[in-house]
Amino acid sequence: MGRLNLARAIIEKNKQLDIKTVFDKYIGDGKPCYVKHKKLDYRTAIKLIRDSGGVAVLAHPGTMGNDKYIEDYVKAGLRGIEALHIKHRAGISAKYSDIAKKYNLIVTGGSDCHGGNEDKALIGKIKLDYEIAEKLQEETKKHDSKL
Repeated sequence: MGRLNLARAIIEKNKQLDIKTVFDKYIGDGKPCYVKHKKLDYRTAIKLIRDSGGVAVLAHPGTMGNDKYIEDYVKAGLRGIEALHIKHRAGISAKYSDIAKKYNLIVTGGSDCHGGNEDKALIGKIKLDYEIAEKLQEETKKHDSKL
């Protein structure tokens, strides 16, 4: 459960409020009901993902603002990078596709749609070849065989 879920629950109880107001007045960064969350070290996060049978993929790197850590993430077990993202311009997608080639990462993509808070549906705006799903599945099998 995240802040968006909490905002929706608040709105359900108080129909006069909207998402923006709830964040601006109550649960946004530094607001009275904001609870700072503890961040995991990237090595711990990647290990948890891999140990649970998942594939560690760096989500929307074009919004991070800093690529200098990607090599460290790869050394820790990163296996994919979301080069294709709804907020990435073509040049940004090409840049992260090149980084994926450099480090032998699986190129993934997505809409970053968390549902319900968008004026229009974003799911399906980024289209990927089925081959990517197969590569991700192969990656889980490689990791399973090492356990």
